[in-house]
Amino acid sequence: MGTPWLKIGKKPNETDPSHTLAYTLRETLGLTGTKVSCDNGACGCCTVLMDGKAVLSCMTLTIECDGKNVTTVEGLNDPKTQKLDPLQQAFIDHTAFSAGFVPQALS
Repeated sequence: MGTPWLKIGKKPNETDPSHTLAYTLRETLGLTGTKVSCDNGACGCCTVLMDGKAVLSCMTLTIECDGKNVTTVEGLNDPKTQKLDPLQQAFIDHTAFSAGFVPQALS
């Protein structure tokens, strides 16, 4: 098997299959909206959507995402206008933070 491709939005990215998805998102791709706290799947901070289903990115290897579509909090904005999703704007307006799963669950 070759190097997996991870589709973030409309752009495929070549990735290291041995890293966790959280590491790949944050360190390789610079998408720091995904947070890592407990690093063992208990807190939900690292939750992202993979093909529309919530997954814990700290417990998911990048190889498991080969050919999948991953949506992070950065991907909730309108792709045409780049306008923030109402949920993203509400978090900014109210100086809110989340353990990770709540924003994805509400969208």
